[in-house]
Amino acid sequence: LLVFVPTRHLTREWAWRLARSLGLEEASDALDALGGFEENHSRTLLEQCFDGGVGFHNADLTPELRSLVERQFASGALRVLVATSTLA
Repeated sequence: LLVFVPTRHLTREWAWRLARSLGLEEASDALDALGGFEENHSRTLLEQCFDGGVGFHNADLTPELRSLVERQFASGALRVLVATSTLA
């Protein structure tokens, strides 16, 4: 499921809420891949979302993190992706 929202803030908020409420399986491959990235607020929030099978994509993420999220969503590891138009 791909959900487009108008702001970066909403990508993070909706992804976090969906990860907590949908009860999806964790995206273990995505979590493993995330381990090699520098710790920061975006990575921490992505970990929390990946734990619930959800990701987010916006301009606040580094190009490397955006690419990771795109690959994990395309592979099916992430079942839900909340994004701004940067994904388009």
